This record gives sequence, structure tokens and C-alpha cells, in this order.
Amino acid sequence: TLFPIADRDEMRGDPDERDIFGEHNELASISDPDFAAVWRGVVRRIVQTEGYHPLLAAAFPDQPVSALGPVQMANSLAAFIGTTFVTGETEFDRFVAGDDDAISGPALAGAALFYGSAQCAVCHSGPLLTDEGLYNLAVRPIGRGPTREVHVDRGAALSTHAGPEKAYFFKTPRLRNVAETGPWMHNGAYLSLEEAIAHHADPLSGLYNYDPSPLADEVAEQVHTNTAILDEVAETLSPRILDVGHLSRIEIRQLSAFLRTLSTEREPEPSPTEVPSGLPLVVP
Repeated sequence: TLFPIADRDEMRGDPDERDIFGEHNELASISDPDFAAVWRGVVRRIVQTEGYHPLLAAAFPDQPVSALGPVQMANSLAAFIGTTFVTGETEFDRFVAGDDDAISGPALAGAALFYGSAQCAVCHSGPLLTDEGLYNLAVRPIGRGPTREVHVDRGAALSTHAGPEKAYFFKTPRLRNVAETGPWMHNGAYLSLEEAIAHHADPLSGLYNYDPSPLADEVAEQVHTNTAILDEVAETLSPRILDVGHLSRIEIRQLSAFLRTLSTEREPEPSPTEVPSGLPLVVP
């Protein structure tokens, strides 16, 4: 929870940028290696905002607000994430628990494909439906990725020190609530579940024949078209992805119907309209 705060691209900004109030952004002036100073600066902002005081006092009753530090802020964020972004019961869970009527029709056929001939469960395994492994699905690259030093997102090769053999590898996503979390793939290349499933069945066609026209203009203009880059992506395509084989349109719809049974059935908690500092919270 603490590292995104210190990252310039994610949250901290550049030295020449102003903060949300139009004031000097003192956090951006801190040198990149000095994470501790950034964290202290964030804590300083929080404890100087009176709207947070009653919340901090309730969360840490044995410590004065002035004594709180990055550890307490990290624990607060972790507690929020751990209680808010949690999946509840789904149709699939009820089916596994013995309710044979919880899934029927196309969704049941999709489940048979998922755990059978389509071999989805080889990678999407376990209670969260992921093996947490790294694979190259040959998704068309979009944008430059997480660093400023390269012009294309090379995935795990950039972030895990795994070497060039892991270029364009990304982690198997968890599929719970997957129907609610589009656009799909690591870079949002597809705007429907059906398109994402179809790509799994024919990844090289998806790579070379990708159609960016459904994307917003500002995203479409970042889609890579250089054949050399596409060939580089294809070179490290994970062989396991080719095992999926051909899927008919009906089978793709059945798999999509099954994936929709993984959505949490309870209603989410309502979001606040602003945070304690008074800044508005923009909710899509």
C-alpha cells in the first residue's frame, strides 16, 4: 500500500506539477530514492487535515494523532482494501456448495468447457481462479507501459528482473467479478468478455489482426502497429495458450455466461461523495 504513494507516475507527480489545490507539490520535490521522506510527507498532509482527526482517533485510540506515521497509514489502507474489495457469495459458489439449480443452461455448458476441453482451469485454478503464474497471451501492446525508459510495455521483463525470456508476460488474472471489471486484458485491449475469450482461442490472429477502432481515440492512438514489435511479442507466446484450440461462437458465449456466474451477488457499499479533506471523490 505504500509503494504507489512514492511512485511519480502513479501518485506523486513531477516537480514542475502543482497539487490539486494549485499549490507547490512538495512531495514531487523529494528525490526518487527517498521513499521514507515521501511517506512522511503524506502523513504530514493527513494529520494536518482536521477532517481526518476523528477517524484517526477512532482507528488508533492509544496513540495521539501527532505520533502516527507511515505504518499506521499503511495498516489503514490495508484494512480498507481487505474489508471493501472482498468477493461475496456467487452463483458459482452456491453451485459448488451443492445447489444444482444455481447454474443452468449456457452457463453450465460454459463451466463444462472451462474445466474441460477449453482447459481454462489449467491456469485459472484455485478459489480465486488464478495460478498467479506469468504468461504471454500475445495481446496487442498499447502504450509505453510502467516505465519512462522504454516505448512499449514488456511486462514481467520490466518488473521482475526475469530477463528477456519473460518479455510480454503478465500475471494470470483472478476471475472473481471478472464480468464487472472490464475492459479486459492487462492493458484493456478488449471491451467485451467475448472478445477476450476469443483471443485466448486464437492469440496470434488477435495479435496481428487486432482492431483498435472500438477504443477511445486517445487510447487507440497508442496501439502499437510496428511489425517488428508484434513479431517480438509472438516469439515468446506461451505454448500453453495454444492448447485452448478453436472455440465456436456458441462456446464463447457459453464461457462468457459461466464467467458471469462468478460475480458477487450482494450489493456493494455506497461510495462517499468526498474524502475527509473535502476533495470530491469521482465515482464512475
